[in-house]
Amino acid sequence: MDLLRSPGPCTAPAPVLLVMLPGAYSRPQEFIDEGFVAAVRGRGVAADIVIADAHLGYFTERSVITRLREDIVLPARAQGVQRIWLVGISLGAFGALGYGARQGAEIDGIVALAPFLGRPSVLKEIEDDGGPTAWLRQRHAHDIDDLEREVWECGDDTTAGRGARVPGFWT
Repeated sequence: MDLLRSPGPCTAPAPVLLVMLPGAYSRPQEFIDEGFVAAVRGRGVAADIVIADAHLGYFTERSVITRLREDIVLPARAQGVQRIWLVGISLGAFGALGYGARQGAEIDGIVALAPFLGRPSVLKEIEDDGGPTAWLRQRHAHDIDDLEREVWECGDDTTAGRGARVPGFWT
């Protein structure tokens, strides 16, 4: 996965890494152009920033979580990064929530801005069941690799999922 890097003020890797994930038709450079990186820097946050080119193809191929994990999260932990936050917009926010659903123990937090929460068919299924709480009680069977439903299932305290819960997930 291609990455744009914006090292923090530390000479060594910072103790915090912010991983920014763009929307479906956005480019990583837009986080810089629209002032997101400058806003973080302007507030004196001692964090390194990585902007991942987690484009639509990674979601279509169902490899986005694997790529984020293998290309960013695990190498950062191996370098001694203490805290990792995923920051996403739209489809990028969905990717962050999906990472939390599957690998929540590996990250420390998520900032989801206007997250994509599923295709119309998934949202209709939830609506037809009477909303998220009723839908969760139904325990619909789904494919082993159905990230949309896994994200919704993370809102249920009784669902362990494949990953550990991110503290404060869905709160």
